[in-house]
Amino acid sequence: MNYKIIIHDGKAHMDELLASAFYIHHRGEMPQNIERIDSSEAAERAEKMCDHRETVFLDCGLIHDGISKFDHHQDAQLPCALKLVSQAFYSPEELGDLNELIELVDQVDRQGIFSLNDFSVIGQSREYMGISQSLLLRSFENSPLELMELMVPTVASMIKFEEEKIQARAWLQDPRHSRIVKLHNIHIMEYLERPPKELSRAIKAVDGDRIDQEMIHGVYSFDSKNPENRGLFRTHLGHEMLDFTKSNPSKPLFCHKNGFLLKFTPNDKEEWKIIIKESLIFS
Repeated sequence: MNYKIIIHDGKAHMDELLASAFYIHHRGEMPQNIERIDSSEAAERAEKMCDHRETVFLDCGLIHDGISKFDHHQDAQLPCALKLVSQAFYSPEELGDLNELIELVDQVDRQGIFSLNDFSVIGQSREYMGISQSLLLRSFENSPLELMELMVPTVASMIKFEEEKIQARAWLQDPRHSRIVKLHNIHIMEYLERPPKELSRAIKAVDGDRIDQEMIHGVYSFDSKNPENRGLFRTHLGHEMLDFTKSNPSKPLFCHKNGFLLKFTPNDKEEWKIIIKESLIFS
C-alpha cells in the first residue's frame, strides 16, 4: 500500500528523522514520498484525509491520535514523536538499549540540548560529534526519502542486534557457558565454552554490563580465530591489579606492551590461574 509521510518544514531535528525511520521500519515498506510542509498546510491535509494509513503526520503540530498523527505540540504531557512511534509499535523489550537513545532524543527535543548534564563541559567533543549530526539533518532537509533508504536498514539492524543481545545474555547466564572465579581477591569471568559465532558480537556488547555489575577485573576467554588458543583480558576495573607482562605462559602468542591483553596456548586447564597469580601488581 502506498503511503506518504508528512513532517514540518524548516530546520530538521533528530526527533522527526528517527521517528520517520522507526515508523517506516514498522510498516515494512518505504513510503511513496516524504514531504516537508508548514503546520497550517499539514492541518488542512489532515482534515481532508479519508484513509488514516494513507498519510502519516510526524511532528507537524497536530493533535496526537496514535494512528496517523504522532505529535506532542498540542499536549505538553506527551513525549516527542520518536517516543510516541516507539510506544505505539514496539515493546520495550524489543528495543532494549535503544530505549535509552529514545529517552535522550525526547529530553533534547522537549527541553533543549542545554538540559544535558554534560553539555557545558565537553566543548570540543560536542563540536566534533555534531559534524555527523549536522550532515544527517541537512541531508534530511534536502532529500528525506533518499536518506531513509539508508537509515531504515540501519534501524532494522539495530533492532535485530537488541534481539541478539537478549540471546547473548541468556547464553552468558547459563552456568555451563561461563562463571565468575575469585582468585587472590580479584574476580575473573571464565568462558567455559566458545560462544556461538552468530552471537559473538552481541556477547561482547553485553559482557561489558556484567563486568560492571559483578565487579570483574579480568576475562579468560577463547581466541576468536583458533579455539585451542586462549586470551586473558584486563578490564577497566583491573587496571591497577593485573599486568600480564609479568607472567610467563608456557606457549605465549602475544602480549600487549601495556599488559592488558595476553594470548597463549595453554598446557592445561589450570595454567591461566597461574598466569593470573604471576600478573598481580600488588603481590
